[in-house]
Amino acid sequence: EGRYKYNETKQNTTTMTGGTTITPTVTNDTTYPWTSSDGLYKSSTQGKNLTTTNLKFSFTAPTNNTYLSFDWSVSSEGVSSDYLYYTITKDGTALSDTGKSTKIGGTALGTTESELIYNNVSKKLDKGTYELTFTYTKDSSSAKGTDTGYVKNIKIIDSPTINVTKTPIGEGADGPSASTTHNIYGVYE
Repeated sequence: EGRYKYNETKQNTTTMTGGTTITPTVTNDTTYPWTSSDGLYKSSTQGKNLTTTNLKFSFTAPTNNTYLSFDWSVSSEGVSSDYLYYTITKDGTALSDTGKSTKIGGTALGTTESELIYNNVSKKLDKGTYELTFTYTKDSSSAKGTDTGYVKNIKIIDSPTINVTKTPIGEGADGPSASTTHNIYGVYE
């Protein structure tokens, strides 16, 4: 899991290679369909108060070694007003760490598409039938930012090879110069 900006290279410490890619079935909202371009999905309820729109991805994990990964972001009025969340169900039952507890909202992730920061979510899944649903919901008041939920880079891979690379503090791209004291003991942003 991690966070990165719209136009910068995503820094990974875990990589997946090989395995079998699973293509999900996509079910778009019929009232307020999400738009899609080059794998980026955007909610379409800008300026439409008191609305909710869903985007669903259905798939089957054939083994207990299936991985789900996606990037998501939002630019909205606020987490208690207009927000985006995801729910993952396995065999019809919602996983406990999903649903409204995952909601994000506000403009902290950006106020324009070009400056958006994306959150990455990666989960190992057990064998079963899954549905991943993204829900963007709006209240009856005003809108802020782009008034949009965003989803991209949805990947489902069965039995990949997992490689974990750990970079100790002070050995990254900026090295010790990234700290306030220019060594590993300083404060890092």
